[in-house]
Amino acid sequence: MACETGQETNNSEVNLAYNVFKKSNWTTTSIGWRQKIPNTDALKWLKSFNQKLKAGGTINSAMVYAGSQSGYESNKIKDLAFYGNPNLVLKLSRSIDSSEQIGENDITYIQDTILFNGENLQPILSLLESKFDNFNIDDYDIDIFTNSKENEIYTIDFTYKIGDIYTDSSYTVFVNNGKVTHIANNFIPLNTEKLDTDFSDYMLKQDIAKSIGISKVKQHNNETCISNFESITPVSINNQKTKKYISLKENKKYIQVETEYSYMNSEDTAVEIYKYEL
Repeated sequence: MACETGQETNNSEVNLAYNVFKKSNWTTTSIGWRQKIPNTDALKWLKSFNQKLKAGGTINSAMVYAGSQSGYESNKIKDLAFYGNPNLVLKLSRSIDSSEQIGENDITYIQDTILFNGENLQPILSLLESKFDNFNIDDYDIDIFTNSKENEIYTIDFTYKIGDIYTDSSYTVFVNNGKVTHIANNFIPLNTEKLDTDFSDYMLKQDIAKSIGISKVKQHNNETCISNFESITPVSINNQKTKKYISLKENKKYIQVETEYSYMNSEDTAVEIYKYEL
């Protein structure tokens, strides 16, 4: 589980997940990530994924459950590459105590045959419009993640935006074998009376947010090295991106800073996300 372990390039050796699948003579089941993923999201995704597996779910249902969760810093965690058997079950049966019950209140199972071939979104848009009165495609940023071409597994994220401001409100559609199977409803109603969309100081405070983002990266790196009883390895900042972000759940606005960095004398890279509250 690491950044770009499922990255598709002309060199199959780079795609570690596919490489493992290939070298096993197509007998293993493996997962990698096509993009750089934040550490916090990786841990949250893995916890949900393992919970579902532990409860007796298939690999595919565990991917759906992990992908349906809200609170990710970035939806890049859903851009995974999957190879092998999506119906594989690691725990055929077990008793589950009440503390381990998995809530799926926000997941809708779709019985109707809604097809998706990786391109034509119209059947899915019609489905969302029929199920959610508040859904208007013009209000959403769309990301289509191809998890498996062979098994026609897709994850489609619809992130609610207010103009150019991103929010934590979304719908996620899951496709398996070219058919829509689930919808995760993480929509958060707008409180227009308390909603503050004024980002007039965005450009002024953007550099401050970036600087704090770099400080957070260095602090986290130092703490990790000390915790592992290792000498502190300096990091090099490769790139930073910012965007306007409102948490409708918290009713707070932020400058979200994504910092990509690498370690000195190493090709390893990592990503951390910091939210600077305005």
